[in-house]
Amino acid sequence: MENTNNVQLEELRGQAELLKKKLDKEIIVNDALLRQTVKRKATAINRMAWISFIASIFIILCAVLFFPAEGFSIHFCIVTIIMALACDFFTWKYHKDINPHTLNGDLLTVARTMKKLKNDYLRWQKYGIIILIFWFAWYGTEYVMISSDWKHAVGKVVSILIGGGIGAYVGLKMDRKVIVTADEIIKQIEQE
Repeated sequence: MENTNNVQLEELRGQAELLKKKLDKEIIVNDALLRQTVKRKATAINRMAWISFIASIFIILCAVLFFPAEGFSIHFCIVTIIMALACDFFTWKYHKDINPHTLNGDLLTVARTMKKLKNDYLRWQKYGIIILIFWFAWYGTEYVMISSDWKHAVGKVVSILIGGGIGAYVGLKMDRKVIVTADEIIKQIEQE
């Protein structure tokens, strides 16, 4: 009888050990899947930063080549370039910690990094909108002053406002996508 109990006890220990190994593997697989998802989403976030850098190159080229040829003041061109470079700087600053070193670290650091990114983007939207309004007002004023035909100037300013509105909408959607993606990463990490 005692022999039978020992055999059954050994079987139970073996089954418990097997179950423990399976659970350990499942945790490792879940962690690997979570990290893979986080990295994929972080890549999407950084892609938005690269799109922003490309857009700023276009703006700088316009400020160097197009605006002076149209008759815009050198001050307006310089401020436009500084504005684009400032946007690049803050984009770089916000995204510099979204890198493989951080993403391969502990998940608490990844969650903190994403929360910081999210808060930075929310704060930047306030300043960005104010800067954009200032820039459009200056652009409109300068264009009206350099134009000989006020009807043409108003038409041009309205078309720039429409184009700028579309650009602002696209930019805000991109920012929103970064915020939502960062929030998704945070929630996934918190669920683990």
